[in-house]
Amino acid sequence: GVRYEEYYDGTLGIVGYNPDTLPEHVVIPSSIEGMSVISVNGRDRHSPFANANLKSIVLPPTVTHINWYSFYLCYSLESITIQGDVKEIPSYTFEYCNKLVEVNLPDSITYIGSDAFQHCVSLKSIKLPKNLRKIGEFAFSECESLEKVIIDKKKEKGNLYV
Repeated sequence: GVRYEEYYDGTLGIVGYNPDTLPEHVVIPSSIEGMSVISVNGRDRHSPFANANLKSIVLPPTVTHINWYSFYLCYSLESITIQGDVKEIPSYTFEYCNKLVEVNLPDSITYIGSDAFQHCVSLKSIKLPKNLRKIGEFAFSECESLEKVIIDKKKEKGNLYV
């Protein structure tokens, strides 16, 4: 399954997986042994799920932080659902998720970082969160199949900078 690290405040972050026990479809629990799961911790071109045979993942409402590279090189990932009060999709988060076709982002996101979805060659459409304020350079670069970007008609006040 999924590996976690415990923080000083009694919360948990996702740091990796056991390739022998990780199923193709993962729903991360909100808590484990009474400790809230609050983050996904990719670091320095290292993804907790790199090269995993992971097809879909659902992050619980308790996850409020996703680090750079969190799903980098997840070649098999087809679907991601983020339910938490996440404020940003950092740079390189989904880079090289070649099979990614479904992305469900919460409206709490205000920033999508540079190269966040770069090389997601199967992504055909994406609905931008209504609170989104800025999209970094090359966020959707090399997304050859991207045909539709949906902007909520009820978008909150403020400009969107691309």
